Amino acid sequence: IGVWTAFTTAAQLVGPLLGGLFVDLLSWRFVFLINVLPIAVTLVLLSRLHLPEAGRTARVDWLSGALCAIGLGGVVYALIEQPHQGWGSPVILLTGIGGAVLLALFLLRQRHPHPLMPLSLFRVRNFAWGNLSTLFVYAALSLNGFVIGVYLQQGAGLKATEAGLASLPITILMILLSSRAGRLAGRLGPRLFM
Repeated sequence: IGVWTAFTTAAQLVGPLLGGLFVDLLSWRFVFLINVLPIAVTLVLLSRLHLPEAGRTARVDWLSGALCAIGLGGVVYALIEQPHQGWGSPVILLTGIGGAVLLALFLLRQRHPHPLMPLSLFRVRNFAWGNLSTLFVYAALSLNGFVIGVYLQQGAGLKATEAGLASLPITILMILLSSRAGRLAGRLGPRLFM
């Protein structure tokens, strides 16, 4: 856990700066390469992890995983490309509607004996509301990071690298305060913090 925490902390600090350098010196498309190294390190660490084999009766539903990933990819692609191609574009319609259909098939597939995401979990009040509040919290955090980056570049006229450097204080504050907020939530209960 300690290695993982250090790794994610480093990624939070280096990510915006490295992303800015990629945008300024190469192309915005290279930003997606930021994920390659952490994924590779994670896969190497997982391959060296020796877990006991006993008790593994669950199987991974690969079809559900594919339906979910391709469905989300189709919907996201349609939303990203729609401003350039318009809602009437056959590519946008095909990927958007196709992605939505695949996501619906994913939900139907969760009646499988070994579902990837057991929908019955959402009948548990704490699980359902906890996930909903987490969705809104992380959506707000992601949107905040996006809006600040866009504002710093479009409004303030900073280069992408400078915008990455300017966002570092927010990241540092989050790193410094997250563990303290977690301890307080453990002592006072999560309701206040949610």
